[in-house]
Amino acid sequence: METRQQAQARRIRPNRRSLTGSIPVKGRAVPFESSLERDLLVLLDFDEDVASVAAQPYTLSFAGPGGERRRYTPDFRVRRHSGPPTVYEVKYRQELRERWPDLKPRFRAAARDARQRGLRFEVVTEVEIRGPRLENARFLRPYLDRRPDAGTESRLLDAMTQLGTAKPGDILNTAFPEHASRSMALPSLWRLVALGRIAADLDAPLTMATPLRAVGEDGRP
Repeated sequence: METRQQAQARRIRPNRRSLTGSIPVKGRAVPFESSLERDLLVLLDFDEDVASVAAQPYTLSFAGPGGERRRYTPDFRVRRHSGPPTVYEVKYRQELRERWPDLKPRFRAAARDARQRGLRFEVVTEVEIRGPRLENARFLRPYLDRRPDAGTESRLLDAMTQLGTAKPGDILNTAFPEHASRSMALPSLWRLVALGRIAADLDAPLTMATPLRAVGEDGRP
């Protein structure tokens, strides 16, 4: 088995049949070849533990079932602040079912190669990618670009310390007894959630009925 390491093993070109493009991930433009790949990148960009993402990081050469030489290029390599890097293959479930006899040897070779190099290999589908966390990431991500309002955020954090766990409306009512200020403070509240300074279960839909939790000095709820 031979691995050829490159900055990007294969150039992603525009495709009329599928969505291609690039989005910023951790400060760098990362290309994608489908809307499902793009959605995974949205999740990775929102994940605080992700340090960097590389598209199509290398091409693996391996022997197929009949001894023929075959090649495989994974979709992404993700480096994290904690734990080993992960190599991802992104596929729709239907494609996995339809092409499994062809894909299985590739994935086995990729998993074996990853283990030998101290990496993890994962195949992810729309089931893992397109859930509430993705919708929450899309909703919260723009708030990270807002200019912080230190005074408003301080009052919201003080309210969280007092309440411990509360719904957004109760937090706003506690922080701003004056009704007129509450709606203006809501973007700051969502910004604090996006930053992780106020905790929420991001694997459930985020609404005005979502319980939010205070975060301690150690960064834990």
